[in-house]
Amino acid sequence: MVTIVPEPFDSPDGRRLNDAYFSELRTRFPAGYDPAAGMPTLRHDLTPPNGIFYVAQDEEAVVACGALKVLDGTTGEVKHMYVQPGHRGRGIGAQILAAVEQHARSLGMTRVVLDTNGCLTEAVTMYEQKGYVSIEPYNDNEWATHWFSKELG
Repeated sequence: MVTIVPEPFDSPDGRRLNDAYFSELRTRFPAGYDPAAGMPTLRHDLTPPNGIFYVAQDEEAVVACGALKVLDGTTGEVKHMYVQPGHRGRGIGAQILAAVEQHARSLGMTRVVLDTNGCLTEAVTMYEQKGYVSIEPYNDNEWATHWFSKELG
C-alpha cells in the first residue's frame, strides 16, 4: 500500500529522492542537466504557505516525490515529480499528482501549471492522460521543452 504524506523538501528522504531525480535527468537529457543552471527550487518555495512537498511511502521505503509551488492566488506549479524506476507503472506518480492538485484546490487555486522535457515521455504521457493541456511557455526554464496547464474543478 502506498501512502502520500507531506515532508520537508530538505529532509533526508527529500534530498535522496531529489538527488536521484537530478541524476536521472543528467542521463536522459541529451545535453545533460545542471539544476543550478535552470530555475532551482528553494526550500522556502515548497514550505507552507508557499508550497508543499510530498513523498510516497510504499511499505517501508520512500519511493517517490512531488510538490506544489504557489505562483499566485489562483495558480500553483507542479514541481519535482519523480518515481524511482523500480516503482514505476503502478500509479504512484498519479497518486502524488492527485495529492498536489488537491492541495492546490484546498488553497483556492483554480489552475496548476508545469514544465517538463520531452525526453521524459512517461511524464508527458501521464500529464496528458490526467487532463493537462499544452500551453505557451510561462517561464524561462532552459531545460523545459513542454509546458502544461490544468484547470482544477
